[in-house]
Amino acid sequence: MAGISAGSAGGSGSTRYLLFFRAILLGNLLLAAMYAPEAGKAWDWIRGVFPAYAACALALYGLERRVGWTRAAARWSFLLDVGFAASAAYALPGDSMGLFIAFFLVILSSTLLREPVFSILLAGVVCAVYTGASQPGAAAAADPGRLMKLALLAGIALFSVFMAAYAQQIERSIAEPYELRIAWLERLSLVGRALRGILHEVKTPLGTILLSVENLRGMLRRGEDVEAELVVIAGEAERASQILDNFLEFTRPVDIALEPLSLSAPIEKVLAAMRGRLEERDIRLEPDLDPTTRVLGSERHLVQAFTNLFMNAIQAMPSGGMLSVRQARSGGMACVFIRDTGRGMEGAGRADLSDADPESQPDARGFGLGLGIVRWIVQKHGGGFSLESPGPGRGATALLRLPLLPEN
Repeated sequence: MAGISAGSAGGSGSTRYLLFFRAILLGNLLLAAMYAPEAGKAWDWIRGVFPAYAACALALYGLERRVGWTRAAARWSFLLDVGFAASAAYALPGDSMGLFIAFFLVILSSTLLREPVFSILLAGVVCAVYTGASQPGAAAAADPGRLMKLALLAGIALFSVFMAAYAQQIERSIAEPYELRIAWLERLSLVGRALRGILHEVKTPLGTILLSVENLRGMLRRGEDVEAELVVIAGEAERASQILDNFLEFTRPVDIALEPLSLSAPIEKVLAAMRGRLEERDIRLEPDLDPTTRVLGSERHLVQAFTNLFMNAIQAMPSGGMLSVRQARSGGMACVFIRDTGRGMEGAGRADLSDADPESQPDARGFGLGLGIVRWIVQKHGGGFSLESPGPGRGATALLRLPLLPEN
């Protein structure tokens, strides 16, 4: 009746109940041995086997409480209890009620594992061991009293297993509505989180549209050509629509259509849309692009990825700075390095780009769902993505890697 782990076999409550059964087993056999007819053999057993079992049982219980057990280990631990009960036949007469109760306790405690099949198998083993331990001769096997005890032991075993299975069924029926409720609340939380992410992403094109409208008014007053600003506004409105499409794909992943393109094309398109924001924040742009670098990609998805990366860098430089964009080739991969001179990150090294809430750290660098989408887009292209920083106040560098398009 050694302990079992909370996660594997019914929790810490089951462990405490097993400890309770173990204590009863020890007390029952100790009391029976103290009043056994052959006092010498009984005390030899008490001095030898009793402390050994107690020490093993306590050690197993302490081990379970510290590191936990698997279900397999919990099952095998019952061999200790069966062996201890069988060893009592050395000190007790075969018709001893104490011996009968000991085997009954072993069967009953097995139901705490909530495994009816295992309890049935263990009951069969216990009945066989009890038959051999309590009936040493052929004549004793025909004793009606002992046969009655054996039948009673088997009947108690079946009834205990039935009650344990029935209790487990009731527990499941009670827990199911609560589990469904919890699952519904989790889905509701995910919906709210996704909605915040969508709003976070859509703010970028809407902000660009508002800024372009302000520029457009000034240009109209001066009589300047406004075609370029109109193109930016139309492009950002289209991108806002694409953001919603991207989120649908992100939450319900599908393969995206890839085609040959110059990697610098989506970068230049994003930089053109970001021109007003860069000027507004007094951020100097240093591009080093290579139009000959071609990849197999989706332009609209790459535009979304680079937009998120540039916005992440711009938000990290509220008082101005320098933003460099450099392309390179390495090991069959097209690399894009996006470096800013902004806040950097807490702790030098590589950032954890897990799905963080974009609103969870408003004063920190804006990781959030934006970079989660970048990572998803890059993975769909068969590439890799990382974000590194030397430390706080020392900027950061985002590295985006995509497979180069074979020249042939």
